[in-house]
Amino acid sequence: MSTGPLNPRVPPASAVFPDEGHRRAAAAAETGDLAQLRALAGTPGAPTKGSVDLDAAAPDGVNLLMYEIAAWNEAGVRTLLDAGADPNALTPTGASPMLVAGMSEDPRWLALLLDRGGDPNLVSSVGEPLLTLLVPHGRWENMLLLLDRGARIDATGPSGQTATARLGALHQFDRVSVMLDRGANPEHADVNGLKLRDFVVQRMTPGSPQEPWRDQVAARIKASS
Repeated sequence: MSTGPLNPRVPPASAVFPDEGHRRAAAAAETGDLAQLRALAGTPGAPTKGSVDLDAAAPDGVNLLMYEIAAWNEAGVRTLLDAGADPNALTPTGASPMLVAGMSEDPRWLALLLDRGGDPNLVSSVGEPLLTLLVPHGRWENMLLLLDRGARIDATGPSGQTATARLGALHQFDRVSVMLDRGANPEHADVNGLKLRDFVVQRMTPGSPQEPWRDQVAARIKASS
């Protein structure tokens, strides 16, 4: 039987996965039963009839690996990875285990997936890089982890906006400064022709703790504020 999620905000697997095979796989993962999980999954690349696709999503777009990350079950995550679950698998909603890990406040989930084949340059189904997706969610530690593992700092999605420009649009200039230290291109223009300097020269709330950082960035990129 499943031990249930460690995160009380996550419903039990039986409420998420209507398919009996996935329920059994979730139970095996949560208890660290690798042999049972491998038996359920069949041979990688040549699944047998009735085997469980570990990367298939439930109706709400969550797959087993995503579920165990959200449930804070490290044993479950490791067991699924050992059994062949893909950290980069995109669900029909465009989500992925890498995205769920990246959105977590705890960087250990993203580090674990990166250690096990996670792609730091993974893009969503609409072509948005993980790095830029994390900006509005404030997952700074995870962004730095992606960069440390090889994420392209100036990668863009359909808008053409880099993570650095998005940070600038949010007036997070202390983080913009770090991105510049790491080699971000301040002259990159998005599809509307906007560059980092366009956000640097915007008005800010007087006395904001970001003002000194804004002035520092302005001086570095020679933008008058």
